Amino acid sequence: MYAWCQDMPGVTADDYAKVLAELGGAEQDAPGLVAHVAGPVEGGFRIVDIWESEEAAQRFAQEHLDPAVRRAHSPEMLSLRDGFRTLEVRS
Repeated sequence: MYAWCQDMPGVTADDYAKVLAELGGAEQDAPGLVAHVAGPVEGGFRIVDIWESEEAAQRFAQEHLDPAVRRAHSPEMLSLRDGFRTLEVRS
């Protein structure tokens, strides 16, 4: 299993909703996605995803998430992944 945590300073629930709208439901059927947790935190927004593999996560990001972020906001919004951390997952 593979997981990531994104802390995105300055991002709001509305920003998140715009990306979800651009995804058009692709996140609901994402192959390999085990769990998705998202919500506001002090000063921004946090997303935690658990995937069956790193490859599944990367494929979803390249094929769906990155294009949705670009359409909803701008390519610069992708730089907020600087707060991205890989997490240990045990089952």
